[in-house]
Amino acid sequence: MSKTFVVSIGNIDNLSSLNKISINHIIELRVDLLNLSAKKVNSIIEQNKHTFIITNRKNTNNQQDERLNFFKSIKLSQKVLFDFDIDTDLELIDNFKPVLNKSYIISYHNYDSTPSYKYLKDKVDNISKFKSKYIKIACLISNIDDINNLNNLQNNKGIIALAMGQNSEFQRLKILEHNAPFSYVSFGSDTTANGQVNLEVAETILNFNSTLLQKYAVFGSPIIHSLSPQLFSQLNLLNYHYTRIYSDNISDLLNFQNTFDLSGFNITSPLKKKTFDEYISTNSTTNQLQNCNTVKIENTIGNSTNTDYLAIIDILNSIDKKQNILILGAGASAESAILASRYFNADITVINRTLNSGKSVAEKNNIKYNSFKNIQDSINNCDVILSTIPASKVIIGDIKLDNQIIIDAVYRGSYWKELAIKFKCKYISGLLWLKYQAEYAFEYLLNKKIILDIPKNKKYTNIVLIGFMGAGKSKFGRSLGEMLDIKHYDLDQVIEQNNKLTINQIFEEYGEEYFREQEQENLQELIFKKYSIISLGGGTCDNILNKLLLTNSYVIYLYTDFETSIHRIASSGTRPQLNKSKKELIKIYEERINKYFYYSDLIIENKSFDKTINILANEIKTSEILKH
Repeated sequence: MSKTFVVSIGNIDNLSSLNKISINHIIELRVDLLNLSAKKVNSIIEQNKHTFIITNRKNTNNQQDERLNFFKSIKLSQKVLFDFDIDTDLELIDNFKPVLNKSYIISYHNYDSTPSYKYLKDKVDNISKFKSKYIKIACLISNIDDINNLNNLQNNKGIIALAMGQNSEFQRLKILEHNAPFSYVSFGSDTTANGQVNLEVAETILNFNSTLLQKYAVFGSPIIHSLSPQLFSQLNLLNYHYTRIYSDNISDLLNFQNTFDLSGFNITSPLKKKTFDEYISTNSTTNQLQNCNTVKIENTIGNSTNTDYLAIIDILNSIDKKQNILILGAGASAESAILASRYFNADITVINRTLNSGKSVAEKNNIKYNSFKNIQDSINNCDVILSTIPASKVIIGDIKLDNQIIIDAVYRGSYWKELAIKFKCKYISGLLWLKYQAEYAFEYLLNKKIILDIPKNKKYTNIVLIGFMGAGKSKFGRSLGEMLDIKHYDLDQVIEQNNKLTINQIFEEYGEEYFREQEQENLQELIFKKYSIISLGGGTCDNILNKLLLTNSYVIYLYTDFETSIHRIASSGTRPQLNKSKKELIKIYEERINKYFYYSDLIIENKSFDKTINILANEIKTSEILKH
């Protein structure tokens, strides 16, 4: 497969990083977005060895005569291509065609829909008369028919037929298998078209090597809502993946760490104290707290630290009045809040719903405590409320605020935010706390300075279940669908229905390659069935490119160890892989678990069907991760 990309640059901050892009790739300068002069563009081209595409789309701030003068000022060379739009740039094409010697692309864009194949073919035939070097067609897709129209067009050489919009990512890389000279990707967090794949993601997928994959995770319970993976994804690292792992006990955490050979991980409730007991810490603050939220693995040795404390210090640093601080909670986060508040010599009071726990933490730290029933009195006497517990009206009650500043560890549906708005008080969301602690945590894990944006909560169109044979994907999919009133699709069953053959018969009559093609085609159609649960086959993840089909799906890896998997399917005669020896099956299993990890948004072990299905159903309901 060709691996040439056009890396589209539309953010001026990325111009200083062009040297990080391989010279095998082409750089598109979106001049209309960058607001660059022709002189600056010429300078960039001279300073870099890449081939450049110069794109300057017409807009309200960019009149035709100005664009004509701009293009006339660009120095022509073999490393420069111009991109003209057939609907807005005919005058430019007529002016430049005699001197460009085919060094240009003519584009057609439809930002509303994908026209019929006949319309697109007629458009290509019309553009072909101009004898440009390449023809680019980019259309907004909404269903599988739109994708098929673009794919049929792509079978012609010299054409780049690109999907735009949701569920476009797979098609944008798949065209490299079908005559496309290159495809367009984004760079960093800079996206110039909806549906672009990030350069690092594209290169990781096309050159996937499980032995090079650096694996990170966040452990906890509940965990499905965690935004830590979104934060890590901002780093745009090649051959890295960060996922969520459900774990409510230290034994499972240790097992997962060894199974997946994690390079590091973060910890949330309820495992911060127990994890500290299992790993070395050379950090005096972490040792004082006796809980951690980050572990780095080096040469099989785990070293822990706590970055919550540092995050709270950063937040408190931004507040002028903090002499009296009220801390709600008595867990690991509350301990970090106490230590951070002490850094500022604040007068600290702890309140907890369980009085004994609150009293114990207060006595341990030699600070004041109060009963939850006296929460209003404590609020009246504080400057800052630092809440480390999930808050609701039922828990907090009808309290009044008077110019207090609220620092909230919770970033989903907190009652404190409502109270802050009602009483016109300053509210600092848990998202800022999350961002600061993640910057320190990732810096510790990766040994480099990290700056992150506050994460946004992502909504997904589907839930997808993956895992090895015997993991229970089909059974879980059906049961989750019933429990949550969501339509369930089983990919293997869909393939059987469409081919009117069983999976075994398809393997026997047409071979595995044909089956994998069917798998990909049918999955590409299923992802357009929004608000659904889709169970995949055990081998669907073998083709790493399929991951891009699931960009807008929440992928849950149902983990089972090898022996459990084989025991569950031993009596089944419907698995094509069962004719292999145990040694061969172990090899397949070991190859696949790294791929499942790379696909996953969440990993949960299926030890007990009833327990696991209830955990998943409850987490999906409360997190509201699905778009309805």
